[in-house]
Amino acid sequence: MSGVFHFLNAEQVRHLNDIFTGILRKYRNHATENVTLAQTPRITQEEAEVLAEFDLGTRRTRIVQDYNERVDNINQNAIARRIQTSSIVMQQLERAMERKLDALERLDDMKARLAKRILTDNHRVTLATERERAISRSRSLRDYVAVRRMRLSVPFNEQELINEELYTAYLAWLLQFPIDVALGIFNHNRIFLNNMGITLWTRMLGELSQRETIGQ
Repeated sequence: MSGVFHFLNAEQVRHLNDIFTGILRKYRNHATENVTLAQTPRITQEEAEVLAEFDLGTRRTRIVQDYNERVDNINQNAIARRIQTSSIVMQQLERAMERKLDALERLDDMKARLAKRILTDNHRVTLATERERAISRSRSLRDYVAVRRMRLSVPFNEQELINEELYTAYLAWLLQFPIDVALGIFNHNRIFLNNMGITLWTRMLGELSQRETIGQ
């Protein structure tokens, strides 16, 4: 049976190719490939504040617009009533200014908290990226040492080890899906044949088909 028709997306293809190239490097270059991670730039306090201001810029503009509209309304009403210089109008204008200043002060407090969070999140991501780089380097060194020791201690067929590890890795990846979906993915995406070769591909097709037949 052909299974459920299903094409892999670009991220899945990249992941499967990474598995393949990592195994090849492990046995042929004596080390797995380090994980490629985009470098996360560490930002400064000033940059965090700029980002926070950019995020809150619309609110700041709205506060100023509300104040201007309120002042225009007060003045227009005063002109209509011919009380432009009255104490009541002056008080209304002062209250409008106070409301604007209070709103801007609250916005500045919000900006400070937001900038702090942006800075903290950036540093957390940067540290996590560096930690993953260190783990990857450690993993690569571990595989290098393991393969080097094996070469020195016992004879082995390099291609057979590559085939078995690739077979196991691809089978484990496929079995995260329901078996009919896994079989459809395997049948309808050429990456498996390209990376495994016809002999290994045929072997896995048989295993997946058998699993589908017995309902595993």
